Amino acid sequence: MTNTYDVIDLATWKRRDLYDFYRTFVNPTWDLMADARITRFYEAVKDAGHPFFLSFLYAAAHACQHVEELRLRISPEGEVRRYHRVHPGSTLLHDDGTFGFGYFSYESSFRAFLDKGRQVLTAFQETRTFDPRQDDLARIYCSPLPWVSFRGFRHPFSGRGTHSIPMIIFGRHEERGGERTIPVGITLHHALADGYHAGLFFQALQQLMDDPDAWLAT
Repeated sequence: MTNTYDVIDLATWKRRDLYDFYRTFVNPTWDLMADARITRFYEAVKDAGHPFFLSFLYAAAHACQHVEELRLRISPEGEVRRYHRVHPGSTLLHDDGTFGFGYFSYESSFRAFLDKGRQVLTAFQETRTFDPRQDDLARIYCSPLPWVSFRGFRHPFSGRGTHSIPMIIFGRHEERGGERTIPVGITLHHALADGYHAGLFFQALQQLMDDPDAWLAT
């Protein structure tokens, strides 16, 4: 897994004024919730026998790769870093109702991601370690919430105004009027990303949902 990055030159960065303004906030994060249409994706995944969770996790991570602002992070030293590739970490449920964290390596090939993802899930079930990796900035934090089709969500935060890793949550998918949808929420640091960039993420995600045959076989 690669963690390579470039350091942004703040003196010439186009977001410098926005960054200086929002990074002083006690909580500079903001949330956006939207439904993604997944009818074609759901049928394709089911027909292929792929696990829904890993397939959707790949799609969310793949969409993030294509939005530069979702790969920006603020380091503890105050650097703004542009990571070349970011990797999903996700909450995973234990049999006793508690949860831990699983860490996945993003691969451009869906099949390669799926194979490695299955290994992560198997290893998770065989261990009981609680392994938060808050110092790994080349991450996207994901949370599946398959019991609820929600319309709002708020994440807990540790630290004051320094949380720059995007958080993505997705809930129970439902069929309404012949269309299957899933609620998706994204939390971003306002010093790094705005509504425009969240819109780019949802557009990229929707394209993947609308044309699953273009990548499920890769």
